[in-house]
Amino acid sequence: MDKLYYNKYKKYKNKYLNQIGGNPIISMSIKDHINLKNIFGNIVGQYIGYSGDKYKFKINDDIIFINKDKINQTYETKEEYVKDMTIVITTSPIKAHPNTDLIKEVFKSFKLVGLYNNPIIIMCDGAKINDKIGEKKGNVSKEMFYNYNLYIKELTSISPPNTTIVIRDKRYGFAQNVLNSCNYVKTKYICVVQHDQKFVRPISIPFNSIIDALDKNSDIKYVGLSSLSDIDHFKRLVTDSKFNLFTGQYLESLFGKDNNGDIGDIIKKKDDALIKEILNLNIKKYGIPITPLLFWYDKPHIISVDNIINFVFNAENKVSNFIEDSLGNKMINDVKINGYDTFKKYGCWVLIDKFGEPLVAHLKGRQFVTEEDKAKNQRIIYK
Repeated sequence: MDKLYYNKYKKYKNKYLNQIGGNPIISMSIKDHINLKNIFGNIVGQYIGYSGDKYKFKINDDIIFINKDKINQTYETKEEYVKDMTIVITTSPIKAHPNTDLIKEVFKSFKLVGLYNNPIIIMCDGAKINDKIGEKKGNVSKEMFYNYNLYIKELTSISPPNTTIVIRDKRYGFAQNVLNSCNYVKTKYICVVQHDQKFVRPISIPFNSIIDALDKNSDIKYVGLSSLSDIDHFKRLVTDSKFNLFTGQYLESLFGKDNNGDIGDIIKKKDDALIKEILNLNIKKYGIPITPLLFWYDKPHIISVDNIINFVFNAENKVSNFIEDSLGNKMINDVKINGYDTFKKYGCWVLIDKFGEPLVAHLKGRQFVTEEDKAKNQRIIYK
């Protein structure tokens, strides 16, 4: 516990440990020890007690909370369960903390799409107290730091039942937290969700169909869940001359050439008609409605643990704080110059399960206003 965030700030340390410390317990049952090993493999952890309905232990310098019920649970028996997929949520300090309205919205949206019963891992990034406040870099005020830890304590009681909470010992950033989450994942795939991204409607195809497509098609490595930023992505590509090489090669691979030996007539089709035709062809080919995505977005997506470890984080990609800022920009430039064959090594696609209707939305965590603050503002306006 001495390596948790408040170790340098004696003024707050005892108050913090009382908030999150939980109750001591002599030992776990032998059965639970065995099942914990089944969940986390050969990772060595130090058991340090329990808090509420969660066991608490330490792995390296991270603190882990895991529901007691989860240890003996078989997820496959759940009615609503997406096979072989864990949801990984990344969270970090925002001004709205310790309020939990934002992440409650995210949890609630999981019910909308049938993900609430899946295993969930919440990666709570660390933070630094710094006068130069910048949440994106993990620099926060003392008040924000304290409020963030109160928020983490609250997470242990409001999270869905199949949730593991990992409290990082220091600030690592989004990308490294996604990578670190793979230590605790027992499924082949993860669905990466930031704490301010939620589902806005039911999905019109089963998530299991996405998993099947990933399993059966080596050229699908990443499936983005559509938002305003990418739902018209391919439509924009077709009209952007910088991507003529890629779009020409891709459309030729899909439709072949016309009687004149080119693909001109295909591109002349109205935008929506072209996209719908591509979606229909890809349903026949892959089993799901997808279009190519030339940018690696950090927003909600489904990807294999193997791809995260062995492709995203290989030395060549030089991944920084956010994957999209490094790999995303590298990818779009690479495909722009080298075309469709290069696109295949990235294998990024966006799911368009409902034409023209995004599946996820960005709640803008750093600007998030709680219901309580909204009410206060209303009172000020009408005073």
